[in-house]
Amino acid sequence: MPRSWTNCEDRAHPFDCLASRLSNITLIPGKRTPRGYDQLRAAIRVCHGYLLRLIAEGKAHEAIKTANRVFDLALTDAGKRTFFHQGIDLLDALPPPAAFGVDAFEHENHPRQVQRVRLQREQFARFLARYGSFDSDGPAGSKPV
Repeated sequence: MPRSWTNCEDRAHPFDCLASRLSNITLIPGKRTPRGYDQLRAAIRVCHGYLLRLIAEGKAHEAIKTANRVFDLALTDAGKRTFFHQGIDLLDALPPPAAFGVDAFEHENHPRQVQRVRLQREQFARFLARYGSFDSDGPAGSKPV
């Protein structure tokens, strides 16, 4: 990655880039290509690096706010679909919880959020097992009543 890409000044917020890449893949069929998925993976790495930088700069609480946004993004249908269909885990954008240096985040918030994502993914897996893949109109093969 060129050094200029790691300088966040005058650029989009790394979380916004991550959310944008996920939206592109979800909403624009032409972005569902190996390149589009590589761009999403790169956005995950950039967000991870950004969080580490915030922590190193003593901005753990700002990093935690962004981490919570990543958890919320992972809970969206787009986040769950990407996890199941492409094996891309948005939670890879998060450094280990101990890196944040905040006990409440490490021992309470992070485990609770991970559990929340895990339960939602299990529910989504059951949905996929029952209905299969689905498109923007609903479960594949479903007909409006």
